[in-house]
Amino acid sequence: IVAVHRLGGHWSESWTDNGKLWRRDFLPSQLPSARIMSFAYNLDTAFSIAITDIDDVAMMLIDRLDGERQLEEEKKRPTVFISHSLGGVVVKKAGYPSFKCQRSTNGTRH
Repeated sequence: IVAVHRLGGHWSESWTDNGKLWRRDFLPSQLPSARIMSFAYNLDTAFSIAITDIDDVAMMLIDRLDGERQLEEEKKRPTVFISHSLGGVVVKKAGYPSFKCQRSTNGTRH
């Protein structure tokens, strides 16, 4: 399970209620075998001159997940995204895992 926050959000503060981080405090008891992660990005400059755009953030998300899922067993596990606002756009842009876009051995995408 990967949580992706909104524009201006924070990897932990966006997912809290009354001081409880639901990904940490509630979700594990409901899904004890799930691996729960959060993806943080910074697009605070999105409406000015941004060096990082949404496509770059989407590629960072793919690369981060690829780095976290090295073993064949890990790669076979389903990935569930929980996103909010711009985080949903990032997830959609990433298309992870995409059956149309697989990483080849030389790192290019098809």
